[in-house]
Formats: sequence, C-alpha cells, structure tokens
Amino acid sequence: MRRHRDTLLYHQGFARPRKDVFRMIPGVVRDYKSRTIHRWADLKSLGIRGLLPVTNQRKRLVATSTVLPTVIQATRLTLGLVTLGLMLVIISIAAPPWIGVISEYCATYAFIVALAVMRTGIWQADDVAWLRGSLMDAAKWISGLTGLAALSGLIGLYAHDVAGIVVAYLLYQYSSKLEKQSKRRRRAK
Repeated sequence: MRRHRDTLLYHQGFARPRKDVFRMIPGVVRDYKSRTIHRWADLKSLGIRGLLPVTNQRKRLVATSTVLPTVIQATRLTLGLVTLGLMLVIISIAAPPWIGVISEYCATYAFIVALAVMRTGIWQADDVAWLRGSLMDAAKWISGLTGLAALSGLIGLYAHDVAGIVVAYLLYQYSSKLEKQSKRRRRAK
C-alpha cells in the first residue's frame, strides 16, 4: 500500500517526474482495487444491522442527556412537517387556483405545526408530554390565524358596503350641522 504522503503526482511533497507517474499507474490502480475490495468485505460483514444500528436506549453505556431522544424525535417530526409544507407549496404553484388555495392553507398549517413542535420538543425539551403540548399550541395558533383570515375576508367582502354606510352617516351628520347653522343664522338676522 501507498504511504499517506505519497500520491500519484507527488512524493513527500515534491512533484514526480512524468515517466515515474506513468510507471506508477498500475500500482495505484491495484491499490485502489485492494482498498475497494477490503471496504466492500467490511461492509458485507456489517450487514444491514451494522449500517442501521437498533439500540435499546435503556442499555446505552454512553452518558447522554435525558432529553436527547425527545429532541431527536421532535427534530425528525419538524423536518417531516417542513418537507410536507414545501411539497404543498410546490403543489399550490403547479395546481389550478382552486386546488392551489387549499394546498396553500395546508402548507401554512404544516409550517405552524412544525414551529410548535420545534418550540415545544426542541427548545423546551424538558416536558414529557411535548407532542401533546405542541399540538395544543398549534391548534391555538391555527384557530387564531384562521379566525383572523376569516375576519379580514369578511371585511374585504363587505368593505364597499361599510364605506358607503360611513359616508352616508358622515353626510347625514354634516348636513344636520349645516341645517342647524343655517337656522341659527336666520334667527340672528
């Protein structure tokens, strides 16, 4: 095998002559081939269980924080919800408008739930019932934002009528003041 500082083009930091490089190519190929075969044998000996270790968290010998499993679960759930939200945004762009609006709302809700999970499961990871707490927070936020959206939609829908009512009220008030002033002027004369 080659030493750590030897490469195809350099030997201990100095450039190799061109003819030495061409002579070394078969040896380098053999070296890469033997390393690949060795790594493949190591990989085969590990098997699937070696690649994806399934450990019982109670029998771990390494001292870690007690909230680490909670943080890992919350992180995975957050990443899944953000991915779902991004996929729904892509669908809302590519889909017809009536489907796009539905997927936009669903994407917004996915992002809100992801924020609630991240807040409760990662930042405040001390709580045992972090999932229930995050879902309760998300339900509060979603209901508040949905109510706000409905209210702003109603205001937008009836804004013309409300503006007409306000204008009529102001005209009535202004005209009644004008009538009172004109009556006072007539009396003063």
